[in-house]
Amino acid sequence: MLSSLLELTRPINCAITAVAVALGALLAGGDIAFSAWVLAMASAALVAASGNIFNDVIDLEIDRLNRPDRPLPNGRVGRGAATVLGALAGALGAACAYWIGPVHLTLSLCVLVALVVYDRWLKGVAVVGNLVVSGAAALALPYGGLLGDAWSETLVPSIFAFCLHMAREIIKDVEDMDGDRLVGARTLPVRVGRYRSLSVAIYWLFALVVLTPLPHLLGWYGLAYMRLVILLDAACIAIMISLHRNPFRGGLSRASNGLKGLMLLGILAVYLG
Repeated sequence: MLSSLLELTRPINCAITAVAVALGALLAGGDIAFSAWVLAMASAALVAASGNIFNDVIDLEIDRLNRPDRPLPNGRVGRGAATVLGALAGALGAACAYWIGPVHLTLSLCVLVALVVYDRWLKGVAVVGNLVVSGAAALALPYGGLLGDAWSETLVPSIFAFCLHMAREIIKDVEDMDGDRLVGARTLPVRVGRYRSLSVAIYWLFALVVLTPLPHLLGWYGLAYMRLVILLDAACIAIMISLHRNPFRGGLSRASNGLKGLMLLGILAVYLG
């Protein structure tokens, strides 16, 4: 039961969010109390967990078709227990933010509301839902940066994170398009089809490949950053080719998981830069 409840939170995604917050604080610099680091990382991870849980609660009928192995559709966790866990995670996330300060509390509440609105009304709306989720994910870097002296240092990597998340969200929608169509969700793949949607995802990855070398060329980040960016961009190109050659479920799942790994590589590149 406990392992199934943990699975609902998407622990890897929450961990990536917490690491992104820590990176944002490092980039901003300044004298940051250890307790503020811990609270900010915990707050962001808990808010992300809450959003993930409520996504599964609201999408239960869709997941019976698209992802029957998840804890809710296969009966390992009840809907009531999941709802309580989601509410508890959100409340704890907001409480952690409260102890940091009013700015972080406001941001955490805004993200919580945005994720609930997405889960309830925007998930099935072409592009708009993807923009909301990607924006919330990219906010993790400035969320950490606001602990320090120069939060603006987080803006460039947050743009990169936004591009990567947009591509991944569209790929996930293509994975789920058959079930989404049956329940009447109007996601981008349902509206324009598999191949056009994957073309949009590829455009976002192409934008990422074009943008990532710029901080090094402008002298903002060093050679260590560029070395890892070369690997990241090569992986993005490989994923773009893979999406073109194998635009069906197995290939889409590998591409989605690959992009999740690239999030960590991008975080490391910026840290070393």
